[in-house]
This record gives sequence, structure tokens and C-alpha cells, in this order.
Amino acid sequence: MLKDKISVYSSQKPGNIRSKSIQAMHDATDRHGILTIASLEKELTQKGISEPSCEHLIGQAEMEGILLRHDGDSWSWLQQSS
Repeated sequence: MLKDKISVYSSQKPGNIRSKSIQAMHDATDRHGILTIASLEKELTQKGISEPSCEHLIGQAEMEGILLRHDGDSWSWLQQSS
């Protein structure tokens, strides 16, 4: 019971959502370093993340200079992850 409450609390903390979202973005990136809306939507769904949306995450990463639009619905990473 306590473990369930801790799990729910932890999953709702903004920092944890951000970390999971960033991990989903990395996991959704293919072997060529390309991230697509479809692949990110799939990863977010698998991780149980409904907010923020994939469009929001990608848009934020574009504004921060982390992603560069490759074509209509794909992006490449500008920074190497460590």
C-alpha cells in the first residue's frame, strides 16, 4: 500500500515526468539519430506518459537548440547525449 502511494507520488513529480520524457525521446530515436513524431508517440504511450504531448516535447527541444527539423515529421539531435 505505501509502496503504491510512493510510486504514484514519484510518477507525478515534474522532474520524474521530464526525465521519463527525455528518456522516451532518446528511446524513440532510430540508429541514424532521427526522431519522428510516430516513434515518440509510441514510446510515450509505452511509458504511460500522456502529457506533455510529443509535439510539445519536440517543439521545446527545437527552441532549446537540441533538435533540428530533418523534414516534415522527423528531427535529428544536435547535441550528443552523455
